[in-house]
Parts: sequence; structure tokens; C-alpha cells
Amino acid sequence: MILIFTIVCIAYLFAIGWCIYGFVKLPLCASEEVLPKAHFTIIIPFRNEAQQLPKLLKSLTTVDYPTNNFEIIFVNDASIDSGEEIIDTYFSNQATRAIDYTILQNCRKSASPKKDAITMAVQRAKYAWIVTTDADCQVPIKWLQLANTTINKKDPVMLCGPILMDTDRSLLGSLQFLEGLSLQGVTMGSFGWQTPLLANGANLMYRKEAFVSVHGYEGNNHIASGDDIFLLEKVQQKYSGKVHFLKHREAAVVTQVESHLRAVIEQRVRWSAKTSQQKEIRTKFFGLIVFFANLFFVIALFGISNARHYNYEYSSLYLVYIFQKIVLDIVLVIILADFFKKPFSIIHFLANSFLYPMVTLWVVIKSLFGSYHWKGRNFRK
Repeated sequence: MILIFTIVCIAYLFAIGWCIYGFVKLPLCASEEVLPKAHFTIIIPFRNEAQQLPKLLKSLTTVDYPTNNFEIIFVNDASIDSGEEIIDTYFSNQATRAIDYTILQNCRKSASPKKDAITMAVQRAKYAWIVTTDADCQVPIKWLQLANTTINKKDPVMLCGPILMDTDRSLLGSLQFLEGLSLQGVTMGSFGWQTPLLANGANLMYRKEAFVSVHGYEGNNHIASGDDIFLLEKVQQKYSGKVHFLKHREAAVVTQVESHLRAVIEQRVRWSAKTSQQKEIRTKFFGLIVFFANLFFVIALFGISNARHYNYEYSSLYLVYIFQKIVLDIVLVIILADFFKKPFSIIHFLANSFLYPMVTLWVVIKSLFGSYHWKGRNFRK
């Protein structure tokens, strides 16, 4: 028992240290303005997002970039609300800044509606650079400006950008916000080591020709999620060294948190579906370390609370393990929160330190059943 806990402790220490050092190594992207040469096609699939679309649309109209250098393609994925009307009405009222936009109707061809939507939009795109985000997001003012600077300086084929959760300051909202910071730590840390492990389709940019050359989502469109990770893997394999990260807090896209625990669980089961199908061994290995770290955290809690089998030697081990994991987690979160200039509640952090491992195990158990519910649809893993 002591040996197993020690191995997990060391592995988790190494994993968090690897992330932190990689984050520090990852250079900031240049922020000075350069001539806006890059042209972008922004692709936004949406399904029943009438409540979220106004925030997204407002943020899109404030993007500091020439409107003749980008277009927006919305893809309606069988919505039954007033999403299309909201988009048309909003842009028709923007007399001072005319934005080139199109609304397409998704054509389902695979088990992944979102991949079908993006593939259709890429085929219709007028410009060389494809940008994807989600309908429940808000994009930053310097979003395309920072991308243009990086494109001009580094000539990449793919740019991955940061994602922040817009917490509602509830305990559940804080759980998602803190998890999001940790994921950004893993993402940026891996880019710092030049071994990208994660990306997020809510802030992803790539050359249209690169998407075509790797045959888009061919080979993984039987999996509903993963429009980001699988494409990252394929592009990284073909264009090694040409995938970069926009490390700048003003490049962060903000996405909404889920308001119900069930939705949080379903969302993470959906994420797990793509993780299990990834080809990158390092990603799976890192995921296993995190899983076992959370599993042994729950075991330690159970061991301490089980008075019938109380053992001083083991209880000390459990306490040390719990303390170490909490300290490592908070160091990573503090570093990321400071970078993004986002405060967080220490009380919520401590509460979520005990809640999150249980949520993780719940997600794993639910994943074993092989299906999940998302956006009003049932999916098989």
C-alpha cells in the first residue's frame, strides 16, 4: 500500500512539475500590431443556443480587425429555437460595421454533427485561415489581431488558443472554472515542451489547405466529439513544428459553465469518448496519471473516514497524500490564475479539491456504459 501511494505521489508530482515548467518555457506571443495580412473564415456551429448567441454576437462585432479581412459562417445544426432570427436581426442592426456572414444548414453525414458542420463550412470558406469557436462563447477584442501577428512572424499551419470558463461563482461553476485553469496548464505546458497534447475547438485556427491535406476528420468522424484533438494530432504529425499556441491572456475565448451537475457529467463523458480514441500515447499516459491521482485521493478519504479499520501508519500516509495533491493543484491553479488575471475563491478551491476526484470517478464509471446525452441527442462512444 505504501509503495503504491508513493509511486502515484511521485508520478503526479512529476506530471504537475512538467506542466508548470513547460508553461514557463512557452514564450508569450507577440502583441504588437502588424499589417493585417491574414484573412479568416470564422466557423460557428450552433444548436438551440438562442440564449447564448447575443453575447457571442456582441463580442464578434467588437473584434479589433478589418471587417473585409474576415467572414463568419454560422452552421445551424437542426435548431428548433430562434437562433437564426437572432443572428439576422443582430447583424442587420449593425449599420456602423457591416460584417460578412452566412448561415448554412447542417447536412448530417456521420456520427458527429459538429464535424459535419465544420467540414461543410470549410468547403464554403473564402479565406485561407479557418477559425472555429462555439456558440456559447465570447471572443476577445484582440483575437484576430494576435493571430495575425503570430502568423506573420512564425508562419504556422495551426494556432491553438486559450479557453477560460466564465464562472457564475457558485460551487459548481468554480469547479468548472478551476478545472478549466488546470486544463490550460496541461495544454500550455505540453506546448512549452513542443509536444502538444490538447487543444480546444472553441479557440482553434488552421490553414484551410492543412485541413484538406490531412483529409479533415476522416478516420474519426464516427466519434461525436474530438473536432479539436484529432485534428491537432493529424496536423502535428504532418506539419511538425508548425503548430503554435497563442500564449496571451488577451487571446482567451470565454465559454459558459454548465449550471447543472448532470450536464457537467455528460459533458465530461463526451470528452472522455475522444480521449480514449487518441493515438498519442503521451496523452493517454498523462490522463492515467491524473485518473489514478484522483482515485487514490478518494481511497485516502475513505481510509481516513473508515473508523473500523483505522490504522495510524496508513492514516498518516493518507493525510500526507491528500495534503500533497492539494498543494500541487493549488500551485498550478495560482500560476494560471495569475497569468490570466482571474481571482478565485480559496474556499471553493478546497471544497472542489474533495468534490472533483469524486466527479472524475463518476465520469469514468458512467463512461463504461458507452453512451451519453448532449444537446438533446443520444450518442454512443
